[in-house]
Amino acid sequence: MNAINLRIKMGDVVIITNGKDKGASGKISLIDKKNMRVIVEGLNMQTMHQKPTNTAQGGIIKREKSMHVSNVAHIENGKPSKTKYVFKNDKKVLVFRKSEKEVRS
Repeated sequence: MNAINLRIKMGDVVIITNGKDKGASGKISLIDKKNMRVIVEGLNMQTMHQKPTNTAQGGIIKREKSMHVSNVAHIENGKPSKTKYVFKNDKKVLVFRKSEKEVRS
């Protein structure tokens, strides 16, 4: 499967639409285009038990788990919003469908 355009970039503020953190918002910290997954800072936390090694101490650690890109959406006025691409001044721009405002300025 080829990597596709996900309409989401690192640093975008998104809202979670499904799962245990539904309604929470955060910033995208990592994108995996091949598997269509994203990691949102501080959300979808996983508790792991780590064995001690020569370099790291063992114990219970928390880390962010990835989620499918379909479970996040851009935020407009505190609510999830759909987006589309529009050509402005010979440039492809991502805008919100309802208000036609640019997502990234």
